[in-house]
Amino acid sequence: MLILTNNVILLIFIIYICLIFFSALGVKLNSRGIDNFTGFMSVLLFAMLIFSRTGLGVDESTYLESYQNYLKTGDLDFEYGVNFLFLCLKILGVNEASFNTMLPLIILAVLYFTVNTAVKNPFRSFVLIFTMFSSLFLDFSFNAYRQGLSFWFVLLSFESLLAGSRKRFLIYFIIGLGFHWSAAIVIVMLFLTRFLSIRGAIYTNVILMFVMLIAAVTPLHILSMLATVIQYATFNSLYAQKIIFYLTTIKSSFYDLNFFGRAPLILYSLILMTLLFLYRKYIPRLQFKLLVILLGYSILLLEMSYSFRNFYWVLPFTPFIMARIMGYYVTRKKLMLIFTSFSLGLWALSIAGFFSFPILFMIFQ
Repeated sequence: MLILTNNVILLIFIIYICLIFFSALGVKLNSRGIDNFTGFMSVLLFAMLIFSRTGLGVDESTYLESYQNYLKTGDLDFEYGVNFLFLCLKILGVNEASFNTMLPLIILAVLYFTVNTAVKNPFRSFVLIFTMFSSLFLDFSFNAYRQGLSFWFVLLSFESLLAGSRKRFLIYFIIGLGFHWSAAIVIVMLFLTRFLSIRGAIYTNVILMFVMLIAAVTPLHILSMLATVIQYATFNSLYAQKIIFYLTTIKSSFYDLNFFGRAPLILYSLILMTLLFLYRKYIPRLQFKLLVILLGYSILLLEMSYSFRNFYWVLPFTPFIMARIMGYYVTRKKLMLIFTSFSLGLWALSIAGFFSFPILFMIFQ
């Protein structure tokens, strides 16, 4: 672990622990001021990590090459949101040397805006701390730039829908789709919630827990069966052949990850499914059904290329769900008990995920 060998990471870890205690104090005292201060300090702490790193994540060099090519030729082959962002960076004079610093800072700023928009005090710092110091956000910040920008707008769009604002739902989703085309998956799954009863969602969630435990060890071979069904159902049409090719071309799937790549996804999924089961009465029915469907999609297609990215559309909801649950507790004693249990779970996951995640070793090589 880098905590034992890198002084910067050790310092960040110590401050991170202190911020958790400040967040707990804000919840205990129901203090908006302490909560906002702790949240802002946690953002500064992650910014410190961004500025102090010495290397690049997996896909960061690819994005840098695209930006370099854009500065020279003006050509881009990304979604409209990314194209507009690159244009803004060019206008602002962001050069090649600072590009891979600016993008993580923008993703961090979008997260900060999202939490302040979607989460109420005194739980904002809790969500910020345990979102930022997770393997998911580490991958967003130093690898999957586009999905790291897209997800937060998708989350805001869904929160707007729950709040009854279809206009904001549409605006946020269009922005999110502009950063990553696969955000459309969330809309498809949102449509499918119409056909899933709440009782069916509860049973499905329980079944998925066991399926996840099995799939974590051995492939389910569902893709080959799905490809066969599609082939016969569509009479092997040209479009069906393209879908089958996409499903069966296995490259960099979940099963190609090492232990430290798989473990956070497995544990995060089990934590979220446990939350959905135990605290389902505190979660809006539409959100409950959507998360179950997204989990099912992610787990059943683990053999697909870059299948671990499917989890990135659902697992980052976890701290937000926890904040929603805690908001229903009135008595301080019960609230602090829940806060402590949630914090310990995510803290342990942070140790096993964030501070042991391969990307952290890459950016501090």
